[in-house]
Amino acid sequence: MHVPQMIRARRASTLLALTASLASAVAMAAPRAPADEGVSEFDPKPSASAAAPAPDPLVWGRFVSEVLGSRATGAVPDSVSVAFFNSLLRAVGWGEAPDVGGPYTLFLPVDTAFARFPGEALDAVVHDRAALEALVDGHIVPGSVTREALQQGRVLMSLRGEPIAADWVGRPFVNGAAVIASAELEHGVVHFIDRVL
Repeated sequence: MHVPQMIRARRASTLLALTASLASAVAMAAPRAPADEGVSEFDPKPSASAAAPAPDPLVWGRFVSEVLGSRATGAVPDSVSVAFFNSLLRAVGWGEAPDVGGPYTLFLPVDTAFARFPGEALDAVVHDRAALEALVDGHIVPGSVTREALQQGRVLMSLRGEPIAADWVGRPFVNGAAVIASAELEHGVVHFIDRVL
């Protein structure tokens, strides 16, 4: 086996191990609704006496549910996996909604985008809640930003407060990452990208 192949194989092995570790941590930390209430963790019932909050947790929860479900991933070829970022989204998606109302746009890196990360750096992010939230927030934009809107070359602001510059060179790009597929959902839009923003 050549050296570059060994490096790629080691990175893939590290990524799989981190995904399994993160999935296990998420499963233990995720709150579960009692079975008799018929409430999922993605669709909590609002209190009848509470006023609707500014950030709508129902919209956020439903958007997360749509992203993790087959509606979003049906837009990408079967050979493309988004399991790793979906694990990150699960890890931060169980809590409160972001401080903006829906809908949302997610620029979702495919698994191969994380192969560029050194294993130690990725491991540090996975085990640091604040860094994990910052990574996810850097890929989410308030509102529905369609593929056609990206063609206009807009500059968007992520929930992390950093700009995401859209460009069109035969296809859409955001901050240099190519958009390889898009899916419009009921509560937002998902653009699958080939790099981590």
